[in-house]
Amino acid sequence: MERLETQILQNDQELLKKQEKAINGLTALPRVSTPTLFAGEAEYEAYFSMQIGMEKPFSAHTLTWAFQRCNPETIRTYLQNYFVEDIQSKINSHVVGYPPIFYAVERNEANTVRMVIEIGADPNALSLVDEIPVLAFAIVNAERSVLNTTDVVKTLLGLGANPKVIPQDMWDDYMKTPTAFLSGALSKTYPTLQWCTPERRRALARTLHLSQRYYLYTADRLETTRGRMKQIATAHKIMALLEVPYMLIGQTIATKLLLRTIFSHLAIMNKKPLTMVFCGPSGHGKTELAKQMEHLLSVDALVVDCTEMKHESDMFGPKYPYEGWKEGSPLNNHLCQYAGQRSIVFLDELEKTTQEVQQALLLVFENGHYRDRRKQELVDCSKTIWIAASNLADSEIEQFFVKHLENRSTEDQAKAPLGILDTKIKSKFKKALGAPLAGRLTMIIPFFPFQVGEQAVFAHKCILNTFDNLRQPIDLQKTRFIGHIHLNLTNDSSITKYIAETSYDIALGARSLEHAVERLIEAQLVQKYVQSDNEITEETNNGPLQKFTLQLYPVTESEEELVIFRDGNTELAKSE
Repeated sequence: MERLETQILQNDQELLKKQEKAINGLTALPRVSTPTLFAGEAEYEAYFSMQIGMEKPFSAHTLTWAFQRCNPETIRTYLQNYFVEDIQSKINSHVVGYPPIFYAVERNEANTVRMVIEIGADPNALSLVDEIPVLAFAIVNAERSVLNTTDVVKTLLGLGANPKVIPQDMWDDYMKTPTAFLSGALSKTYPTLQWCTPERRRALARTLHLSQRYYLYTADRLETTRGRMKQIATAHKIMALLEVPYMLIGQTIATKLLLRTIFSHLAIMNKKPLTMVFCGPSGHGKTELAKQMEHLLSVDALVVDCTEMKHESDMFGPKYPYEGWKEGSPLNNHLCQYAGQRSIVFLDELEKTTQEVQQALLLVFENGHYRDRRKQELVDCSKTIWIAASNLADSEIEQFFVKHLENRSTEDQAKAPLGILDTKIKSKFKKALGAPLAGRLTMIIPFFPFQVGEQAVFAHKCILNTFDNLRQPIDLQKTRFIGHIHLNLTNDSSITKYIAETSYDIALGARSLEHAVERLIEAQLVQKYVQSDNEITEETNNGPLQKFTLQLYPVTESEEELVIFRDGNTELAKSE
């Protein structure tokens, strides 16, 4: 074992010398060597597999080697073989000049990055040479890989990375395209970062796109997550919940209320069920967040379409001895399956249930007791988290937005009289659901229309989804004829601002922007792509990416339109 560690150290030192020049340009990480004690990688991989289930010390080098070669499940199994304390003592040590989290980031897998941070990796880790932050590496990793690295950047920020390690002038006004050079005037306002040489700043300027600038801006304005909050989150296995501000665009008020409500409920160990209502105009994140809650809280969830719930038996199933009592219902069976455990029930359009159904929900919401329709046994569902989505108070929320939030500064938005809105919404729910049921709702969380900048960011999110889809390889068996494409944006701020100004509709919300991207970008790209008689083959996947560039083109002095054109190829970086 000592001989192996000596060989690893020698190899690392040799690679570090070669890497000192490459690191200046934030290039790809060196390929961690297989010790010469082994005939080759296959033999060392067998050695790595032997670590699982054997009493071998945890090795940062072995983990880093695995990051470059193994699948996530194999890595997770390896880590589960050790006590957390043993991993934490070595997880931030340097391997060829970098802590292991750099190698996790290079994979561009948010779940892998989250996994190593949860066991002790530092989201503010620095390289050994010139102390380059891992957050900066995550951003520029997009240039080498030609991949969308936004999810990894969001994960780092959500789990504690400091946004100010990236030059603040590059994202403080997220709608402004960052410059490759810091002007004299700005240099007096913003601090100089020693690691960010002119060459590295140019790399950031090329890769720091609108969505990432927005999330850096968001992170800087959030309250710092304190140690006790992390302690509670770890104990309840809800560390991912800390990332909720990065799950949605806008909705700062909603995510803040959600975090406070869930953490206080769990910390105090409240014995009553937690019942929340997400309300506001369609297409502004209610359903999206509800769907994410399953992942954020590490639990299973059930979705109930309340428009179909006319009778109590529709919701919970028939009572004994009526026909069908043995089958129960999806909700009945879910509550029984997770009795005494935390789970989520999402009630979509709660206000469309009948009075009979609302009456049946009263007892469950009140004390968390329920009787199984199949076995007639009492079920403990006090840990069930009920989330309802509703459009009941849309007009009140939109009016409040226009009066107190629209085009206001962050400071002014923080002063908005939310208590007045809360009173109006509760009054509306009392009329629709009745005072008994409305009184059992723990928290009503409003979702507001998008601000102008948020509209552009959501349009960019839609474009990134298209980018990811086009980046996939051509697969004729799966009838994926369009792929292996690099979609390039000449100026993401002006492009997304144009889409937002011409397409955003409050009544449709995000859907209006999704449809605009489909109409203005995807349809146009397909037309350009098929204007060829050359047969589509999977051989294209073995060459450079086909590059298509999107830009705004002036039609008249006052009008512009989005144009896509074939723009050569993008070569993929080769692994060392």
